[in-house]
Amino acid sequence: MNKPVKSVSIKLQNTLHNSITLKHTSDKQMYTLITFGSNQQLATSWWNARTKHDTQRSAERAGLSCLPIAGTFGYVVVKEFGETSWVVVDDMMPPTASVWFEDGEFHVQPAPQLVLV
Repeated sequence: MNKPVKSVSIKLQNTLHNSITLKHTSDKQMYTLITFGSNQQLATSWWNARTKHDTQRSAERAGLSCLPIAGTFGYVVVKEFGETSWVVVDDMMPPTASVWFEDGEFHVQPAPQLVLV
């Protein structure tokens, strides 16, 4: 898997020999949309689909547009602060769902149920 580019600099020159430098930096905050669901009734694990967005609004709109798809249970929008911290900023998920980050990916699954023994 390729690592994201930290910054890209492009230099453009017009006919008057003036130069313009455009710089894109990936250090800004990123939003991850996780949609999840199941194709089986009473499934113990769900599928997760993850996409990256530049704004919270675009992630929320994409999540809402996925809800009418059969088998989709909901979505979660996560705001990332670098590589070590994150917070859920919007969600539409059942109260029994759990969100966590492991092995470089976000996961949404049914929360483990307590079993009386």
